[in-house]
Amino acid sequence: MPQTLQIITYIEIGIPYIVTVDFDSLIYKKVTLRERHSMAQIRIVATINQTSF
Repeated sequence: MPQTLQIITYIEIGIPYIVTVDFDSLIYKKVTLRERHSMAQIRIVATINQTSF
C-alpha cells in the first residue's frame, strides 16, 4: 500500500499521530512525526536498531 493511502487510512480511523520510518531514518537516525488534523510534520531523533529490519 503506498504511503499516501496509509496516511489517509490512519486519518479515517482517528489515529492522532503518525510515525514514519523510512530509509533516511536509518541513515540520519530520525523519524517523521505527523499530526492528524494539521498534517504538520517534524523530524525527530529516534533510537533505531538496524538489526530489527
